[in-house]
Amino acid sequence: MVALLAAILPGGGLVATGSASERGNPFVRARLYVLRPGDVGADAADQAQAWSASAPRAAAELRQVARDPWAEWYGDWLADPGALFAERLRSWYAPNHATAFIALYNLPHRDCSGTFSVGGANSPGAYRAWIQDMARAIGSYPTIVVLEPDGLPDAGCLGPLEQQRLGLIRYATQTLASLPHTSVYIDAGRSDWLPAADTVLLLRQAGVRYARGFALDVTGYATTGDELSYGDRIGKSLGGKHFIINTSRNGNGTLPPRLDTGGQQELWCNTPGRALGRRPTTRTGDPLADAFEWVLHPGYSDGLCQGGPAAGTWWLPYAIGLARRA
Repeated sequence: MVALLAAILPGGGLVATGSASERGNPFVRARLYVLRPGDVGADAADQAQAWSASAPRAAAELRQVARDPWAEWYGDWLADPGALFAERLRSWYAPNHATAFIALYNLPHRDCSGTFSVGGANSPGAYRAWIQDMARAIGSYPTIVVLEPDGLPDAGCLGPLEQQRLGLIRYATQTLASLPHTSVYIDAGRSDWLPAADTVLLLRQAGVRYARGFALDVTGYATTGDELSYGDRIGKSLGGKHFIINTSRNGNGTLPPRLDTGGQQELWCNTPGRALGRRPTTRTGDPLADAFEWVLHPGYSDGLCQGGPAAGTWWLPYAIGLARRA
């Protein structure tokens, strides 16, 4: 793996190091909160602490998962996402002078092709109200938003409702990007999903002109090199839009599809044999790539496939496997 390109600061935060020639990169000098033992969602840190004496090797492996920041996800499984964000601001972000890094995941008919994460707002009106609630909670606090993982490339499975979805993403992008210190990256899938030209068209319809840019490989495993090439084609076609790449589990790239039943599923759903990818950094070597970040929590299940638990559930053996192969 490449040399460490991020520096942990006192107080549980992280600053991505390195210079960025492009103005406006929100990750430059941003301090992102790192979950500590006892925090909600700090499964890797909690287990590493519990095993520090009895299983030191496994604890050290889990610390590779726990040492970096992840985006906190908000969606319909939370009773009051806006209130939760306000609580996180008070207890996590503000005390540590940390930029909030979040993913919003609540589109109607969510995951209509994969089905493992079905759900979302029950109507377009409910979704717009939810976005407004999140915007009020964010207010003027420095926040980076990855908007609707898989929502854009998955829109084709909606048939006549595809344009409705694109309109909702456009509404969310414009609403959130209008906040004074919020940067929005619309999720745009990955290089092994849609051709770049198709993604460019979808991003335009989804209001990418209001956003800082787009996010890649949030739910996949494509190599960083492949995503950089894909992102450059898209970004240049959009007049120089910037992008980020999720590197939380792409260290070994994708698994070629098998010919037997379920082979396509192995391309994305709890794919076996994968590894942690590059640690978060702004040193991407690409003027359009703002950062490599861990948007998806490494060790969280994609769904009931490959023996995994329900989507969004911590899966300890998978997390350890990602770390061992890194």
